[in-house]
Amino acid sequence: METDLSAFGCNLNQWVNVSCEVRNKRVQILIDGKKAYETTILNKPAEVLGVRYQFEGTGSIDYMQLSHLNGVSVLKDDFGY
Repeated sequence: METDLSAFGCNLNQWVNVSCEVRNKRVQILIDGKKAYETTILNKPAEVLGVRYQFEGTGSIDYMQLSHLNGVSVLKDDFGY
């Protein structure tokens, strides 16, 4: 089985909005509002223990927000931008 990851190819010289939504064991990763990847979580739900960012080469993040499905924010950071 092959997975089309071409939606992850974008101009990284511009800011790109990346979001991850989890609902009913379905995970969607969106790039600038367009679905780039979708899968099902097979494990039992668990608490979020942390957030990690990793880049191959240079990279930067200017805003991050972690929220419940009802929109209540759990964690926000604008990294001083």
